[in-house]
Amino acid sequence: MKGKKLLISLLAAVALVAVMVAPVMAATDTTEITGDVPVILELTAPSAIAFGDMDLGLNTATSIPPDGEVKCNNPTGYTLTVEDTKTTDKGHMTVGANTLDSPLLITIGDLTDSDVTVSRTVATTAAGSEGIYPLSATQIVKATDTVATGYTITLTLTLTANNP
Repeated sequence: MKGKKLLISLLAAVALVAVMVAPVMAATDTTEITGDVPVILELTAPSAIAFGDMDLGLNTATSIPPDGEVKCNNPTGYTLTVEDTKTTDKGHMTVGANTLDSPLLITIGDLTDSDVTVSRTVATTAAGSEGIYPLSATQIVKATDTVATGYTITLTLTLTANNP
């Protein structure tokens, strides 16, 4: 029995020395962390714009408050194109055979009004023009325009990122 205890003690001592002398086991691994900064290019056009009663008069302009917006973070800017797809009286509000003399004007942010008599670029921003820009519309009603109810125009707005 005494020999068994001695043998167990000796084995325990050898095991302890082996653990202390053995190199520490370690494991290493790597990981890659990725992320994206995507180009944000969003166009929110109002579903409908209602000027309500437009005053007939000398170049009276009726504007609507900004209701749509362009959101962009493209470092090379963006281009907003507005198109009236009618085949006649492009860019003009019409009702039946009546057409308002002045084209509808579209404004984005604080950029100058642009008429939409043809498919055209309304706004092109330069590099670094990141932000949110409101869209608004203006219609000039001249004293010579025909009084009528229901003048309309349908526009297609297209937002594209400028190429680097």
